Amino acid sequence: MNYLRLINVDHPLFQNEAVDLVTLQMNYSPIQLERETAKALLDCIYSLNRQEDLALVSGYRSLEEQQQIFQNTIQSDGLEYAQKYVAIPNCSEHQSGLAIDIGEYTNNIDFIAPSLPYTPKNQLLREALVQHGFIERYAKEKEDITKISQEPWHFRYVGFPHSLYITKYHLALEEYVKWRKQINPVQKSCIREILNAMIKVEGGTFVMGGTSEQNEYARKNEYPLSYNTVSDFYMCKYEISDAQYKSILGNPNEGKSLRSLFLSWNDWQQFIEVLNNLSGLKFDFPTEAQWEYAARGGNKSEGYIYPGSNNIEDVRSPSEIEGSKTPNELGIFNMADLKSEWCKDFYKQYDNNILNNSGGSACLDTINGRPSSIRRKRPTRSAPKSLPKSAARSQLLLKRAAATPLPTPSWQP
Repeated sequence: MNYLRLINVDHPLFQNEAVDLVTLQMNYSPIQLERETAKALLDCIYSLNRQEDLALVSGYRSLEEQQQIFQNTIQSDGLEYAQKYVAIPNCSEHQSGLAIDIGEYTNNIDFIAPSLPYTPKNQLLREALVQHGFIERYAKEKEDITKISQEPWHFRYVGFPHSLYITKYHLALEEYVKWRKQINPVQKSCIREILNAMIKVEGGTFVMGGTSEQNEYARKNEYPLSYNTVSDFYMCKYEISDAQYKSILGNPNEGKSLRSLFLSWNDWQQFIEVLNNLSGLKFDFPTEAQWEYAARGGNKSEGYIYPGSNNIEDVRSPSEIEGSKTPNELGIFNMADLKSEWCKDFYKQYDNNILNNSGGSACLDTINGRPSSIRRKRPTRSAPKSLPKSAARSQLLLKRAAATPLPTPSWQP
């Protein structure tokens, strides 16, 4: 089912469309919703323990029901009111089973406009609905686009992470659908390629810095050792390639290799921002702790000096060919070649604290106000670190995508 489908005056429903419906009841008359929509809604409401004080007022409506509601509203409140708050038949999201009107439970619920005021308690509900794939469909500032007046009670299921991006960037669904059509086939293929190369790294606790197997090579800034607990995350098993960089950004610097380009933190941040906007997902740099944990092999670590081996020639890549050398214990390639990689968090000396999902986070580049630590892979061990400027351009700094967590196992534009 297309959960991003537009349903409005310009995009009416076809008659007699089949919908996989299930029946729900919560402090009001029974309603029906599309199956996945119903599951997400119940998960949300029960997670907040709001099942006793909320009413599911209106869900799926047949064509005949929508016609009757529209006519009844005209008779009781006038044509102008009906046009503001009730969609004309075959143009109502309720007919898809993807829309739900939610109100606070009272003895006198308004079926057309149930009350769900913007209180702190209801704000938590709205935020949770976003996390479960729903958007507040008709915002006041978007009335000229949606052609429907603000409805604080009306929510539409679009799926996550679409709901997050629509809400975060204050978009109407019409705007979001239009924007997604701008992505071209090459970019779609590139995003799928990156997703297919993402490896789940199961979290765990490890000792970060110049551990015993690193002693002969360790630098001063790799001490003192610290214990760091890392949550589950995903990391791309390859560095971002020339083709991927150029495809996402619309083929800039045509004919040049990434390893001959001088790219800064700011350049890579632009790449990540465009990648996230095109995909609707949330990629980022790995943190320093994530990078080192993954380089060491995560919870599959064999305690090697280099990422995947005690012999540098087993894991160092002699060329730009992805995966041309043995991967490490997690199946991640090229973590021991001659190029360094950017990390997300700020550069900071190690300390002997017990940390959670941390690495840096102390020092800002005062010129750009951006974090700027890297994982330096020369001499290709798992622990080295360094501090560049975020605007500095270097041939030695490449990028590896990470996500915490990867929002969806399958991606569709």
